[in-house]
Parts: sequence; C-alpha cells; structure tokens
Amino acid sequence: MNKRQQNFADLNFICERVVWYLKQKPKDLMEYFRTHKMDALYSIPDKKRGMIICGREASEKFFDIAKRHLSSQKEEKNKTNLDEFVTKLKEEFSRRFVQNGEDITEVNMDRMIS
Repeated sequence: MNKRQQNFADLNFICERVVWYLKQKPKDLMEYFRTHKMDALYSIPDKKRGMIICGREASEKFFDIAKRHLSSQKEEKNKTNLDEFVTKLKEEFSRRFVQNGEDITEVNMDRMIS
C-alpha cells in the first residue's frame, strides 16, 4: 500500500470510529468506557458539541497521516511541530467531514491534509 492509500484507509477508520461514538447512547458509552478508559481522552473539536470522542486508535491514525505527509515534505518537516499539525488535521477533519458533511474521497482527503 502506498502512502496515499494508507492515509485513505486511516481516514476511513477515523470516520468509522467517529460515527460509532456519535451513534452511542450515553448509557452505552459509559459502559464502554469502563473497559476502554483511555478512549475517553481522545477527541476531535466540534463547533456544535465542543468535542467528539474519537478514541485512542483513531487519534493515533491522525498522527500516522501527519507523519507520512511530513516525511514527504523535506523543508516543512523541520519547521512543523507534529502535535500542532495533528491538531490542525483534527480541526480540518471536523470542519470538512463532520460539520460540512463532505464525502470521504481521496480528493477531499488530500485537501484536508494540505
């Protein structure tokens, strides 16, 4: 799998997790967090809700996407703080795919990353 395909697979995983969390009833989430405590600490920003839980694994996928992107950007790699870049990726993901309802396509993924 090339980097773009990996990014797209990661983006789809993130979307699946976000949708899963959004569909859960509060009671079911509380039960889930009893056995998956760390997942409650990982979220993306959302203008309407303040934040949306995405879980640890989905959050790690944002870091994977960021690392792959920066590895191909020699000049920007040294100038860019990885944590800040991931924060921006999460904000852009939320804006595009959660708030604006854009389709998950490779073109929209590329726009999100850039």
